[in-house]
Amino acid sequence: MRYFLIGAALWWALAARGQVVVQVGPPLWGPPTPVGTQYYYIPEAQAYYDLANRCFFVFRGNTWVCIPEFQVVYWPGHFHGIVVGYRGPQPWLLIDRHRRMYLPPLPHGPRRAPAVRPSPRRPGRIR
Repeated sequence: MRYFLIGAALWWALAARGQVVVQVGPPLWGPPTPVGTQYYYIPEAQAYYDLANRCFFVFRGNTWVCIPEFQVVYWPGHFHGIVVGYRGPQPWLLIDRHRRMYLPPLPHGPRRAPAVRPSPRRPGRIR
């Protein structure tokens, strides 16, 4: 009976240890980061991701707020996180610079060819 209790306690301890998950490093959707990186800039959402606090800084109303995850509108798998070299509490002070430097990527899907119209001066000729 004593061996059964020891075995059960050992099994329970191993099972409980296997359920703890700790993520260290950048999120799965983000690029690798050098040591000391604090933020990603996400052009698709014009937001920042704080690696230390694991939250997104977004502009809501008249202030920047920290939210743990985006609503249905954004899916992190489509993010193009850009490592920002800023260290400090307010990365949004550089938002105008980041908006100019990092435009959001084009949406996925087929590209449309430009429309070809006949020339009004010479019928049958393409402009």
